[in-house]
Amino acid sequence: MMMDEERVRGKLLGALNAAKQKQTWTRVLELPDALDELDRWLKDDRQWSAQTRGRHWITLIDDVVAALEALGESVRAVLDVEARVRDLNDCKDPLNADKDVALHRRLSRAAGELAERACSVAALAAAWDDLEAAATTGSTDVERAARCLVSIAEWMGHGADALVDRQLAPHCGARDGVRLTACGTLPMLRPSRSRSLTRSRRCARCSPTHRGAPR
Repeated sequence: MMMDEERVRGKLLGALNAAKQKQTWTRVLELPDALDELDRWLKDDRQWSAQTRGRHWITLIDDVVAALEALGESVRAVLDVEARVRDLNDCKDPLNADKDVALHRRLSRAAGELAERACSVAALAAAWDDLEAAATTGSTDVERAARCLVSIAEWMGHGADALVDRQLAPHCGARDGVRLTACGTLPMLRPSRSRSLTRSRRCARCSPTHRGAPR
């Protein structure tokens, strides 16, 4: 069921403001956080040693897969989620055997290709489409869609406050039908600094999730 313009605007702004506060605990990690944790493990030789059990790596991959499967339809299409999930899952069984150099290279390539697609203008615009669709149809996924949008934007180097207050809010429920996908001049559709998979912002839930693995 479609919602009237005022209610759509209210849902968009409410979800975006909640997302930038980062006060809501969620069962599934945001994709940038899950990929950040995987990247740090891949760069740590101690984690790739024989002492780190394969099940800890599998749990980490499962976190990334869960984050992918929780994405909205538009972002899933941009990332080609089915193929990405297949690539990651194909790495799980070998992790229970010998973690050799070839497997490390394979998993690193899968994570890197996924990060390149996720930290992009196309993914950010798709995240907006998912948020707008969720708010317009009255979907219960609107807050999830807002968190996805904010997390990708922050990954690209945009501050949450500036993103929501200065760039997104003016377009929520705009009467002229302006959409972010048609607004290439908006700063949020350009990376504001050199992007890196390993970000300074750490997810508070990452380490406890995998604290069972030896460091």
